[in-house]
Amino acid sequence: MNVSPEFSPPIRVTAPYVIAGLLFYLASLGALLFVELPAAPQAFELLGWVHLHMLGFVMMIIFASMAQLLPVLSETHHAHPATLKLVWPLLAAGTLLLAAGFYSAPALLLPGGLAVLAAMAAFAFNLHRTLGRSRRRSSVLLSMRIGTLFLLLGIVGGLLIALGLEGRIGIELLPWLKAHVVILFGGYVMVSIMGVSTVLLPMFGRARRLSENAFGRSFYTMVAAVTLTAAAALTGLSWLEWGALLAVLAATALYLLLVIRFARSRQKREYDSWSLHIYAAFAALAAAWLMMGFWMVSGNDGALQLAFWLLMSGFIAFLIMGHLYRVVPFLVWFERYAPLVGEREVPLLHEMVNEKLAKLQFFLSLVGMLAATEGIVSEQTPLFHGGVAVMAAGALLLAGNVVAVLRSRPGATS
Repeated sequence: MNVSPEFSPPIRVTAPYVIAGLLFYLASLGALLFVELPAAPQAFELLGWVHLHMLGFVMMIIFASMAQLLPVLSETHHAHPATLKLVWPLLAAGTLLLAAGFYSAPALLLPGGLAVLAAMAAFAFNLHRTLGRSRRRSSVLLSMRIGTLFLLLGIVGGLLIALGLEGRIGIELLPWLKAHVVILFGGYVMVSIMGVSTVLLPMFGRARRLSENAFGRSFYTMVAAVTLTAAAALTGLSWLEWGALLAVLAATALYLLLVIRFARSRQKREYDSWSLHIYAAFAALAAAWLMMGFWMVSGNDGALQLAFWLLMSGFIAFLIMGHLYRVVPFLVWFERYAPLVGEREVPLLHEMVNEKLAKLQFFLSLVGMLAATEGIVSEQTPLFHGGVAVMAAGALLLAGNVVAVLRSRPGATS
């Protein structure tokens, strides 16, 4: 597939998503400084962090990536580009209301959930209409469509949980909370990452295109795993839960094998900032996979919590940070500098990012994440907070580097 920015919207459309996502990442790290270990999974301060991280950071950046990749992969322009200007402020406002609801005012959970649902619905409407106009058919495009359906189901489930917390409806909260997490995390975040990475990893890693059939196997297995896990959470059937968990492990293993094949097909092994983030991300995913398997065998809830931390702050965070160093310069260069090639001197694509600063950020983020992980394992709150503070320092460097790329213009480099 020839990936060209020809169909992409202007960078000014998605720049607010990126900036908002970076701010929410900093806010989520700040929220972790108020978490005392050991923390119960249903503790409101922990739920507040999860929503700041997942909605404000992860979803915001995924939406920015989808807004750019969807028209490129489908080879058609956005059906309703005006919706892209509505999604990020609605999502930001909803995330802030949800965080405030978890930390101090539970009455804000419902309006926050409604704002998030409105953002997701607008995004899903544009995505499905755009795909409907496309003649292209592929597993990656199908993953976008199915992932968005999971997204809407997960948000509706979250609204039901908010109504249950306020006592407006009678539901058993824990099973619904499990289904909510699985549908959003596995059904949307993981499915979306799996689909987009089959395009971006070979593109930025100078490797062969990943096999459509190989991706299809991991993708369909993950869809089945998420469906089974959500059904098991809501029905309470233990045999179904075991089958669902095995399917999750199988889908993740198939995806990891796909990534290993990508790594082996690279023209040469590199250690630039993007590569380092990718190596760390998939090492964290493999560690989380092992922790989940250990939890299934031992029943140790600490292993499950550690797996979730590694997925959130290791795999997803490092994958997003690494790709920001590739996607943002790529889009800025092609929009602002490519038209000037041959007329004047322009920077090369790899010169758009301050590589030394990016590697320092990677070092701080990795050391901080490992220290925080050790704090979780040993239940030492000061060590955990210290690690998070180092991660926050890395996040500041990331934000400065990315914003500098967004502000870069030909007039500033002459």
